[in-house]
Amino acid sequence: MMNIGQFAYSTGLSVKTLRYYDEIGLLPAAEVDEFNGYRSYRASQLRDAALLRVLRTSGMGISQMKRALTHPAEIDELLAQRRAELAAQRELEDWALEEAPHWQDIDLNAVKTRSCAAQPWVGVAVPLDLRDLVDDADGQAAEECFGRVAELSSGLFAELASRGLVDAQDAGEHHSWMELRTESARPSVIQTACCIPVDDRIRADFTIDGHPVMTGELPDRVEAFVAESVAAADSADSERQRPEDRLAGGPLPQRAGIALSLVAEQAGADPFCVRQQTRETADGFELEHSLTLSAGQ
Repeated sequence: MMNIGQFAYSTGLSVKTLRYYDEIGLLPAAEVDEFNGYRSYRASQLRDAALLRVLRTSGMGISQMKRALTHPAEIDELLAQRRAELAAQRELEDWALEEAPHWQDIDLNAVKTRSCAAQPWVGVAVPLDLRDLVDDADGQAAEECFGRVAELSSGLFAELASRGLVDAQDAGEHHSWMELRTESARPSVIQTACCIPVDDRIRADFTIDGHPVMTGELPDRVEAFVAESVAAADSADSERQRPEDRLAGGPLPQRAGIALSLVAEQAGADPFCVRQQTRETADGFELEHSLTLSAGQ
């Protein structure tokens, strides 16, 4: 039997680590003195301690290391899993090293301006509390929010079409836009809104599935906008997860959106009141971001 100090010296594991491994049941001491709590280890535990050092160096987690000790026949499978995890992480790191230089400069020349007439709109909004995204690694909360917005906006368009307020033939091509709106009373809450243009201002005297409907009007204005074409992914691409899809925190902001925000900030406009429109094209779709630079011109 060896005391914990001797065992630590022999294995290269610190006394603190050995105590922790004992407490979590990863490498229990062979004996613990009932009076003073001193731990003792057998020589046969040297092998397990050495294996744990190797597995820890590989980055294997506690639960996997424990499985390797308690089910030694599964160690090849556990090592294969760890190799796959490391390969995926390395792929992500290599992608990041290649991608980083492209974010040093944002091209502002892609941002254009245009004059727009006043535009009444009707819309729906669904709140998304940013605090719900902290532990939402798979993006479930955001996906549910955007899914609900899509469902409500589809119902709203159908209702508007039934009242003759929009052309029912434009159901797949109407120029609705998405907005993210903050609440001063609840800073952590973002209202994810879908706005549908209408010919005249109307009263929101109806609801969609019991959900309130908003109305408003974009004024006569000068807009800054930027558009980019996005190719449709083939079936193989859609099934294969890209390295950037595994980024913590969700997808990166789009370069075009950053350029638009920089132009707005330089002009003294609100860089966060961005409207996003998506239009289908023959090869995929066109994504446009716009915001108001100045009103009443």
